[in-house]
Amino acid sequence: MSDKDKELLKKGGIVIFVGLAVMIYFIIGGFGNKIPKHNSSNKSAQHVEQQFDEKHPQKETLPEYMCNVDGVGRVKGVIIPAGIGLAVYEVEEKDYIHYRTMDIQPQGKFILVSIAVANGQKHAVKTKNRFFKLVTADGAEYSDHHKAGTLLDVAGQSSRNGMEINPGMVVSQAIPFDVPPNMNPASLFLEIKWDEKGEPVYLPLQVIRAE
Repeated sequence: MSDKDKELLKKGGIVIFVGLAVMIYFIIGGFGNKIPKHNSSNKSAQHVEQQFDEKHPQKETLPEYMCNVDGVGRVKGVIIPAGIGLAVYEVEEKDYIHYRTMDIQPQGKFILVSIAVANGQKHAVKTKNRFFKLVTADGAEYSDHHKAGTLLDVAGQSSRNGMEINPGMVVSQAIPFDVPPNMNPASLFLEIKWDEKGEPVYLPLQVIRAE
């Protein structure tokens, strides 16, 4: 287990929470894919979120997923219909991805999104970088940067593309995206489409702290 995972999460309470939420999901017959609402003092971010809501009408609110990240604190995200808990715990901007003698340069800049991924199912699941995109309110999409993700895997710095997650386990996944150099991360949303046949779920691209 990497140091990142050891940092990551006190699993006892998380596993119980995810398990209960998944049970509720099957009882009520499914969730919608509403962006979880949260208190924010940033009026600009609230305006972006309102614009996004108008262009991406959702059905209903997903249940919250919460976890404790060492050095960050308690953060929250959502449990998607596939029974997977997801929470963004860090968003970084990088000019390049480096490992030993290798440097990978973006066309613009890299946004490295670190996510806690919890498996609430009764069988192992694989997490893949292609399940995630960054999107803007006006519809621009940014897929993961495959070469940078591969280098992070080789370096042990956590891309985790294709990693198998056992039931009840929580791992960290850091995914690189190449975006224009002047793009503000607060203007972006993380699109999650775990099931190709299902509807996408959206999270604001920010760390949402649990109160």
